[in-house]
Amino acid sequence: MTRRSLPSLRRTFCWSSFAVALLLSLEAGAETRIRWNAAGYLPDAEKSVVIMSDEDLEGQGYQLLGQEQEVLSGVIGASEVGVGAHTSQPYNYHINLTELDAEGDYTLRAGGQEVTISVSPDPYSTYLNDVLRHLRVARSGSDTAALHPASHLGDASCPVYQVEGDPNEGAWSLAEGVAPVDMLGGWYDAGDYIKFTLTISYTTYFLLKSYQTAPELFTKENSSSELVDILDEAQFGLDYLMKTHPSDDLFIIQVSTGQDHNVGWRLPQNDSRDGSREALSAISVPQMGYTAAALALGAQVFQEIDQDKASAYSAMAQKIYRRMRQPDAISTGAFERDPTNDFYHDSSPADNLSLAAFELYRLTGESDYLEAARNERSLGAGWLSWGNVDLHANQFIGQEDQETQDNARAELEYFISNGTNHFWNLPMIYTWASLPSWLSAGAAMGFDAASATPTSGSKKMYQDILDYTFGKNNWGVSFLASAELPNSVQNIYSQIYTLTGEFPQGAVSEGPGDRATHDDMMQYFSGPLDTSLEAFNTEQAVFYDDEKDFMTQESVIVGQAAMLYFLAQAPRLFSYSAPMGEEDSSASAGEELVGEEEGSGMTGEAGEAAPLMSGSSESGGCALTGLSVGGETRVKTGRLHGLVLFAGLVLVFLRRRSLRKGSI
Repeated sequence: MTRRSLPSLRRTFCWSSFAVALLLSLEAGAETRIRWNAAGYLPDAEKSVVIMSDEDLEGQGYQLLGQEQEVLSGVIGASEVGVGAHTSQPYNYHINLTELDAEGDYTLRAGGQEVTISVSPDPYSTYLNDVLRHLRVARSGSDTAALHPASHLGDASCPVYQVEGDPNEGAWSLAEGVAPVDMLGGWYDAGDYIKFTLTISYTTYFLLKSYQTAPELFTKENSSSELVDILDEAQFGLDYLMKTHPSDDLFIIQVSTGQDHNVGWRLPQNDSRDGSREALSAISVPQMGYTAAALALGAQVFQEIDQDKASAYSAMAQKIYRRMRQPDAISTGAFERDPTNDFYHDSSPADNLSLAAFELYRLTGESDYLEAARNERSLGAGWLSWGNVDLHANQFIGQEDQETQDNARAELEYFISNGTNHFWNLPMIYTWASLPSWLSAGAAMGFDAASATPTSGSKKMYQDILDYTFGKNNWGVSFLASAELPNSVQNIYSQIYTLTGEFPQGAVSEGPGDRATHDDMMQYFSGPLDTSLEAFNTEQAVFYDDEKDFMTQESVIVGQAAMLYFLAQAPRLFSYSAPMGEEDSSASAGEELVGEEEGSGMTGEAGEAAPLMSGSSESGGCALTGLSVGGETRVKTGRLHGLVLFAGLVLVFLRRRSLRKGSI
């Protein structure tokens, strides 16, 4: 049986096991929690766990056992910090297990608790196609979408709307005398059904960058074409971006509007707005810059796969670039104003322009593009997100220009310095959608750490963000939803997952947010939130694993792309032993693969890759080695397993019964 032979039953049982474990742990009321990377550690990586406690554990011993034999032991030192901005408990400790480098599962005993620590040569690649699967769920207008049939087919004829008045006001009106445009395809941005060119182009770009970084990691599992999953998904994005500039004076930045939020929850194929969804058009530099960059990179990657597509992507990238450099272009960016939260207003065009110019230089070799990329380069925004990719642009351009490389290094040092003041060593403050921004920064850290002259601290920050993502955090949860992870988040804010009752396999949470913004948003949630993780919130950071919480639990497509680009750095930093496709040995660590090297992850027919060894067992990881809830574990016993199985089956029955009644 493969690990995906019975996905619905396994995921339902995992959900039930998690719920039972949660109830048991709440009743037990343990005062000590161990937080660790539940996905596992690479043999040559730094390994550290955190102990959070209500009691002082200084001087107590800890043990690491392998096959019942002691492997490591030590004494817990003094607490590093008490309750504060980043920590919820009065006593907090790090335990370093880095010298553990042999593969296998180990039992860590500390503070009266025990957890299973896994060391694996390939702990992360098994999740890559799951992350891509969530993008397949988000597909619009395609019969290759997951969990729903082709949807919003009316987008093939969208009425065009233009900016009304000052672009900074974010108002729109119907464009008189302009024919409808074909905007079929693309990805839904998040839990709603709006499509944004800014986030679709960002996502497409970083899918392609992920493939260039480590083509050997990516395989064919869900793809409906001959391409490996990541290229199949990137091609889906590229083909949509080809539609965004249908004529010289039209550029579509968005399909559908805030009206999407006013018609109630429904599956995408049942949307009453289908056939009347607006296409907002503006010659807007930020959206056009990202789109030109994605198409130019797509042309590079597809040169050895499909020459006709590569030529079309190249021509459109150059056409969009020329148009956005005209005097009438809106440099501060067009957007839709919404009373709850403005939709993706990117008012800083320099990073978008420099990224486009650089990729066109790599595509064409024309020095004018490189000069333009240098001229548009930023000293650094001190931030990374869907609206700020200055650090990434500077890192890429820095391969051709020393001054730009110095700018990138200065910004890396800024983020690393931020981490020294943070118990979890994170690069930026808590905000809305913190995790995608941290993953983006982590990817930049990985890119740097794999270079010939790495910045001090970049590799450590990469590892710390990796561990944080998979459970070494206040709440002890993995922010990647996966039935293979015992501490996975369960409840993603999504109409599709909620209405179908499907587990959100591969969806990336937005992660913890700042308390002030979350308090402001509470009025828009549809009901009280689940408070099972409330005890681990801090004075600055909050997280709720609740499908009503669109601030912490909505998956956005840029977060999926950031996760892929982040995980793609790992083979450049550590020894990866999983079976991989052939790799060009002439490419140094951290160097982007272009031209002929781009296909190095594929063998045989186009897109056929050597299969990777899964880091998970065939059972999908649902057999827990100790119940794990929020990173808190209990010793496994036969009687407890029987209780979990019985209660799990009861919950399966009740959950399915409620779904048949239409309860959500």
